[in-house]
Amino acid sequence: MAQQSGWMGHPRSHWRAQLEQETFDLIVIGGGITGAGIAREASLAGLKTAVLEASDFASGTSSRSTKLIHGGLRYLAQGHVRLVREAGSERAVLRRLAPHLVEPKPFLLPIYKGMQHGLIAMSFAVWLYDRLAGVDRSERRRVLNAKALLARHPDLAASGLRGGVLYHEYVTDDARLTLATLQSATEQGAVVLNAAKVEGLLTEQGKTCGVWAVDGVTGESFLVRGQVVVNAAGPWIEDVLGLEASETRTAPSPSRVTHSRGIHLSFAADRLPLPHALAVQTRDGRLVFLIPKRDVTYVGTTDKRYDGDLLHPTAPDDEIAYLLDIANGLLPDAQLTESDIVGVWSGVRPLVQSGKGNDGQDTKDVSREDEIWVSEHGLITIAGGKLTAYRKMAERILTHVRAALPAGTGDWARREQLSHALPLYGAAAIPATDSDGWLRREAARLCDLHPLLTESNALTLLYRYGDQAASVLASAPPDLECPAAPILPGIPLLEAEIPHMIGRESALRLVDLIARRTELGRFRGRELSDLLNAVADRMQRTLGWSDAKRADEIAICRRDCHLTY
Repeated sequence: MAQQSGWMGHPRSHWRAQLEQETFDLIVIGGGITGAGIAREASLAGLKTAVLEASDFASGTSSRSTKLIHGGLRYLAQGHVRLVREAGSERAVLRRLAPHLVEPKPFLLPIYKGMQHGLIAMSFAVWLYDRLAGVDRSERRRVLNAKALLARHPDLAASGLRGGVLYHEYVTDDARLTLATLQSATEQGAVVLNAAKVEGLLTEQGKTCGVWAVDGVTGESFLVRGQVVVNAAGPWIEDVLGLEASETRTAPSPSRVTHSRGIHLSFAADRLPLPHALAVQTRDGRLVFLIPKRDVTYVGTTDKRYDGDLLHPTAPDDEIAYLLDIANGLLPDAQLTESDIVGVWSGVRPLVQSGKGNDGQDTKDVSREDEIWVSEHGLITIAGGKLTAYRKMAERILTHVRAALPAGTGDWARREQLSHALPLYGAAAIPATDSDGWLRREAARLCDLHPLLTESNALTLLYRYGDQAASVLASAPPDLECPAAPILPGIPLLEAEIPHMIGRESALRLVDLIARRTELGRFRGRELSDLLNAVADRMQRTLGWSDAKRADEIAICRRDCHLTY
């Protein structure tokens, strides 16, 4: 018999019933990192919170970023000091809250003759960046001359090299960070549902007080009532604003958001080996990153105005060539070609228009700061912002939510106490002061318990699930003979993970599992034809898919992963 997918130990029907039966303090539209952050903060304050996501958690911008928890060096040049200070200081907070998902990494910023910002300017910028962010002394910047830089990274192009700056950033799994934040909200009482598209707003006595949604699994329409509704739909926020205009029979407001597309390429680590992550200034004034992460090195991002399909943005040939040219110019011996690419992803950022005639402005120059709008009928909308600052963005939203709720609603002191201190789901048992040591010891322990488990796969499991990794293996269905065995040799995805992702993480579709519950679809999508078939077989048996449904799921996943052959 086909099983339901589930979330946090309960079947999907359990959460649907709660959404229909209760009246919430807060309804959040959007299950990306912004909506997830709002849900966690609201739940910590004791607010009865619901989250509705139209597609899958993190299916938009929040699984397609450069996967950096950083302050954004180039924003200093644009004068966005508050953004840099806030995002920089949040790096340390997120490292404490989720050490298995937020990893420190040294970056080299090489400076060449003719670059827009020379060695002195960039050295000062990183010095200021470190101080604005309150960076620990051990991770503060070091200025290197050309000889010292080449000693650390001998494959760098030597011609015109003036030196460089060594500094630190943090790398994350953006989709998993979103998921862990939503799981944390659920632990505090939030009700969270994906494949639940909001198709209407309920307005009574001039106030927005609920949403009509369609269950993507059953096709049924259902009503969720709440005192306050927040629109955190990312690139789709104007669709939600359009629903409000339709409900209240008012004219839609002028567009306030512009969309920017960014693509990334990944390569096998042995094809593009890097001793350090690299940040390079480009001719058009951007920073492009080359980042090693376990078995891949990825390169990105581009930044182009975009008006196409928001859920399935393309990766044009000219943008792929642009990133290849940058990588080959910096590392001339690599001689990378398109055939070396093992993964491609493309994402859309929603950027707030300044209202100062920036329709023709290059998107790289549009602010990444967030803005909040409250409509006449009480709908609260948040747009813009950065992955790194999602917790602070949630704090700002809650200022408006609190003002809209009856006096005395919520335990705001509790939220203030726990927000920066309570670990995210999966991190409760990980010591903040020795997370790397804990990961090594726990990997060894898991290997002792499961003879088929390799150290590499154990570490991947721990990076995905943190202190829940052991339970993923231990809770495998009894008919699964070898839960610690990889589904296919050489690919870090274990048999036990499929039922876990379906049963506890609400993976409804093949692409949910391949592109978001793991990073495989983003980093190694072009190598995954066999894996897609193998995982589709397992999901088909569990969820009762027809053969036609299975074929459709594979086609959708291939499209999302830019698997073109």
